[in-house]
Amino acid sequence: QLTRTVDMSLVGRDVNLSGVRVARAADKQSFWVTDSAGGDNLLVVPVAPSSVDIKEGDTVAIKGVIMQMPRAWQDKFSTTQGTDERIYVFASGVRSSR
Repeated sequence: QLTRTVDMSLVGRDVNLSGVRVARAADKQSFWVTDSAGGDNLLVVPVAPSSVDIKEGDTVAIKGVIMQMPRAWQDKFSTTQGTDERIYVFASGVRSSR
């Protein structure tokens, strides 16, 4: 299960997420993921453009580090659900299980 996206104690921690579902695109390279329970969304920002074509509904595995979301991104990437995202995954690797 993904953690609450306001858990600032996670900033700086390495993460290996598997079996998370792509909820939707955030922009051309970044995307939101959610767990199978449909919990909180978590923004994933790849370090480099991915050679993998990630689509909504895909199940992915992500390796990266939790970062604090810059204030400007909070407005840019705010979700329609009105949740309060303050962290994101800076992903060094993304694999689709498609």
